[in-house]
Amino acid sequence: AVSSDSVPALRALLLNRNDLCSREVAGLRALLQSLRALPQFEVLDLSWNGSYEGEAVRLTAEAIASQSLPHLRILNLSDTSDRNFIPVHAEDPPPCLVALGGALGGGHCPSLEVLDLSRLSWEWGPASVGESDTDPTGVRAIAEALESPNFPHKLTELKLVGREDVRLTAFAALCRILASGRCASLESLEVEHSFTPFTEAAEEGNTAG
Repeated sequence: AVSSDSVPALRALLLNRNDLCSREVAGLRALLQSLRALPQFEVLDLSWNGSYEGEAVRLTAEAIASQSLPHLRILNLSDTSDRNFIPVHAEDPPPCLVALGGALGGGHCPSLEVLDLSRLSWEWGPASVGESDTDPTGVRAIAEALESPNFPHKLTELKLVGREDVRLTAFAALCRILASGRCASLESLEVEHSFTPFTEAAEEGNTAG
């Protein structure tokens, strides 16, 4: 953990490619929660710290919801989830992007300008018509956060690259938000749908049927 006495001028944490979520979940949670003590902190990069359940995303969501990152401008969570799992039991936590969307929609990052959620794998769930087996719940949660009146509408850059869940209903939700004018500050939007053999096989089956 950090404090205003130890590193009062700290503005950025670039912790990418450190395998943190497979070894240091408790330590990462404590570190993120302690950032509230740093009035100048504004850049967080946890990219390429993947785990099966997307712990980097979930812990960041917790920190945002607890108002530990009030001055955050740049957030990079790309490549942090090997599989954004669908809860099976009622006591299971929600998918990590649902947690993040809820936190961002609460308005606790009023200065957020850059958000990178690329290559967070996908969420498996019951297939919607024409959507193979990928569940767009997480992307829809981000779209709902963008639509929230509490969302920081200073966002200038959004990346959703290499994602299997940016499909049909999820992409339509993003387009609806853009058309509404709620993202008037947005200067760069990068969206790329990524296929896997599982998706391709499912789509071939739907076409053949």
